[in-house]
Amino acid sequence: MGAAVHRGLRRPRGLLAALAGGAVVAVLAAPALHDGAATGGATPVRTYDGTLAGLPLQRANCTSWRTASPAQRAQAVRALTATIGGASTSGGVGRTLADRDVAALFGRVCTTPETASFVLYLIYARAVAFSRQGNGPTPITAPPAQPPL
Repeated sequence: MGAAVHRGLRRPRGLLAALAGGAVVAVLAAPALHDGAATGGATPVRTYDGTLAGLPLQRANCTSWRTASPAQRAQAVRALTATIGGASTSGGVGRTLADRDVAALFGRVCTTPETASFVLYLIYARAVAFSRQGNGPTPITAPPAQPPL
């Protein structure tokens, strides 16, 4: 019975087409809002592309760190901190280190040829896990006491 009712209803195709067309126009017009003319001649803001020395941040390693410019390194540190310190599925947030500490960490770890393939986000995550400096202690709750038998 539900299928018969569904087949009998007509979709307002004109309205859907108009909404879809409006969405396309909005997407195409969005870059024009960020050009120099729309902002009074100001240079458009460039966003971080998620790479370091040509590698996606998830695969960026010590070789990437050594070959990147200081500006690229700073962007990578901020992106890693935002990712590692982001919201978790359990409702909390990840611990992070100060940007200067992360840069110093990568500078120390990535100095030897043996560490060339070490992945940066793993270095960061493991360092913050063993650090007392993070953005606050991770709460550890003790299991409830068991009544004596």
